[in-house]
Amino acid sequence: MRVADSDLAALAELLDSLNVALCLFDADDRQRLWNRSFLRFFPEHDGHIYDGEPYRDNLRRFYQARLAPEDLPHIDRYIEAGIERHRSQFRPYTFQHRGIWVRVASLPLAEGRRVRVWTQILPPHPAPQSAFERGAQPSPAEITLIDNLADGVMVLDREDRIASVNEPFALLYGLTHRDAVIGQRFNDVYRAAWRDAAPDERDAEPGAQALAESLRFTGAPFELPLPGDRWVRVIEHRNRDGIAYVVHADISTLKRQQRDMLATEQRLRDSEARYRVLADNSSDIILFIDTQMKLRYASPAAAEMLDWPSQALIGRPITTLLHEDDRDAFLARHFEPGAQAGDAGPQMFRARRRDGGVLWVEARVRALTDGSGGAEYVCNLRDATQRRRAEDALAAANAELAALAATDALTGLANRRQFDATLAKEWYRSLREGSSLALLMVDIDHFKALNDLFGHQLGDAFLARVARLLRDSARRAGDVVARYGGEEFALILPGIDARAAHELAESARRTIAAHDFADLVAGGYRVTVSIGVAAAVPEGGSGAGTLVNAADAALYQAKRNGRNRCETI
Repeated sequence: MRVADSDLAALAELLDSLNVALCLFDADDRQRLWNRSFLRFFPEHDGHIYDGEPYRDNLRRFYQARLAPEDLPHIDRYIEAGIERHRSQFRPYTFQHRGIWVRVASLPLAEGRRVRVWTQILPPHPAPQSAFERGAQPSPAEITLIDNLADGVMVLDREDRIASVNEPFALLYGLTHRDAVIGQRFNDVYRAAWRDAAPDERDAEPGAQALAESLRFTGAPFELPLPGDRWVRVIEHRNRDGIAYVVHADISTLKRQQRDMLATEQRLRDSEARYRVLADNSSDIILFIDTQMKLRYASPAAAEMLDWPSQALIGRPITTLLHEDDRDAFLARHFEPGAQAGDAGPQMFRARRRDGGVLWVEARVRALTDGSGGAEYVCNLRDATQRRRAEDALAAANAELAALAATDALTGLANRRQFDATLAKEWYRSLREGSSLALLMVDIDHFKALNDLFGHQLGDAFLARVARLLRDSARRAGDVVARYGGEEFALILPGIDARAAHELAESARRTIAAHDFADLVAGGYRVTVSIGVAAAVPEGGSGAGTLVNAADAALYQAKRNGRNRCETI
């Protein structure tokens, strides 16, 4: 539940009547609300504090009024320690300020805010003699209790001299005999622990000012380094008689884990920074896609390649960049259940530019699985315009070569090899479908005499003209006209019977006979053809050769019967 600022303001006024100070801080450690008692406890802020003042500035005034002149050069260290206490405080502690003893408590609120309250307490009871001069010692029961604790424990008298320590404390600070420190101050014990430290470790030893400041705040936990890469967490509880019980917990393992974690985080930040430098300076587009198929990062190359500023793409679905004709195939390959895991290899597809234009790109998508079934993706897009043009040109060249390999150079008709392949394919298709297949074999009558009369060049022209007239006579989809060899041609006619095939043959014969070829030779020249027609519904156990033989036999019958005619078998 969020506590309203108006409620806190009313509480602050109420606490004023009890001489309790209150201050509210926002999530950025800026002071937002305080009462009059706060200024009475800390008069150095009167006339200087303002709404939104950073706590760091507040602490600077606090320590400028508090520290001795010799400690002021180290004020920044005190400020950092004060901020850390402020952010991590979960239990009350006491300290002395301007001659009065103050106890402070802190409570975290919603949205990262925090409220702190201060109240004045009675000072520890004065004693004319030290605890040792009075013979005051911890009771046997207390000694037994602290000896059985796993953490180090130190008992201080009212003058902050050591009255007792347990064995774990002795082990932490390298004491040969724990009784040897009775009557000393903790400062002396701590300095002695560092006396034999290696020179390269001494940088970790806190200065006298920092240690003294930490000890001033009774009840506020703080951490101290020890030689050998060890750490202790110290927290003090002082009773109303002025006796302090100080726990020293070994947190070395925790600190090492924390250090390793911070190092790992730094390596990850460094790695991310290096990756971002590479991505930001790459000519390719680098995309990061979340589990909802939305873009969370787009490199600057998106602006140059697709006219999309990087920030304009953030939060948009990946489909924003996909051409509608390629969208389904792209998503199915890389993102739908069952898609290839990891790196699915490069894929060419059409990307949609912001201005509506289209750009061919090569995409490589890699899934980053987290083991929970979800996945995020890194996608690399490279401009493939030149590659696509090269591939299209190569495909066209291959198609042209394939056409040349299947085409008769003189007539432009299918050649003999293409005829054989097409006839076999149509034969088996008709066999599956139970449909009829017809074949016409055509031969130019007396072509040798024509060739001898006009020469080979004009003979070739006559062949090409007859080929064109035959092609014009068979215009159905699936009809194939081929040069079978020399002056002989063949027509493959799927799906028609012998009667229809004979009619088409007669039509072609009459067209050729009526053509005068005057554009080839002066006065023209009459050319006729003989045509053999065969048709059949293929049956199992036979092959396309049977149809060729039948059409060939019909052709020879037409020649025997006087040429310029069609015969059907």
